[in-house]
Amino acid sequence: HTYRNKFLICFADYHGVTWVWINHWWHVGAMEWVRELFCPAGTANSKCMVPIMGGANFTSEEEWCQFFHNDTDCEDIREDAQAEAGALGVVFYTANLIWAILLILLLLMTMNVLQGIITPPIVQASKAANIPAWLTLPIAGCLSLGLGLIFSSPFTLTTPSDESIGSVNWLGTGYLVAGGTFTISALLGWFISVFSVKNRQDKRRKTIAVIIFISTMFLSIIVVGAIFITSLIFSVNVVSLPLSDDERGSIACDYDTAGSCTNCCHDCENKCPEWSKEDVVNVTRTALKQSAALAAIFLLYGISALRFGFALRTHILNYHIDYV
Repeated sequence: HTYRNKFLICFADYHGVTWVWINHWWHVGAMEWVRELFCPAGTANSKCMVPIMGGANFTSEEEWCQFFHNDTDCEDIREDAQAEAGALGVVFYTANLIWAILLILLLLMTMNVLQGIITPPIVQASKAANIPAWLTLPIAGCLSLGLGLIFSSPFTLTTPSDESIGSVNWLGTGYLVAGGTFTISALLGWFISVFSVKNRQDKRRKTIAVIIFISTMFLSIIVVGAIFITSLIFSVNVVSLPLSDDERGSIACDYDTAGSCTNCCHDCENKCPEWSKEDVVNVTRTALKQSAALAAIFLLYGISALRFGFALRTHILNYHIDYV
């Protein structure tokens, strides 16, 4: 339930790109059931599928419609159906957001009740044993996001500068660094949970391991915090960032996986005229918001693990072994 709730929060913002998705993925097979639902009867796989600007071989929707259907109402049919589909998408994401908030509140209440019932030593032992599992999500999330941003990030398609989208192309590397420090922390947590203190030397070794654990968690928090702040700032300011037409077209061709773009060759001019700058900005802004949301989640994991590290250090320092 914890993972599901947090990912619901992350995906709740996708209403911001619902129109872009509907507009540019409208013709693909996966959207056929949507077209059947909102397009007039008998047009879901004909008039209602008119490509944006007529596609590669036509100059407008009207020309496409006249060629294939000897009519001129294809664009109106498609736009009416897309408007209804977009309205339903906003309702769907809003309902998911409300549901996620309710589930999170219920989860927090349950955790507080359980911590009130279970004695502190049992809670402490349980946390120590489950630290590696607890850090699985931030490890997997940071590594997957890092690799994804490095190998398929639109941020690398622009010229890096202090005032461009390309200036955040370090986010992929940042996520990989955070994933590495989270992994080290998980391994240290496993070692701490299985290492028994039998003498003063064991106590000293375990104390050192806990200090290293705290240090790596602190580093993880710094990196993830920097990613969170950068993603949040650029998600707000992305509208005002300079974006040339060539950069817009290159990013649009990278975003498009449905074949709605034309002129996506390396040396082509006027790349992907089907995607406006607003479309590119909306998708980029949502991607940065998702990065900020996930970084905030990983930040909460890091802070919780750091608090556990300090509590464990205090517990070990107060551990008496005079009887040995």
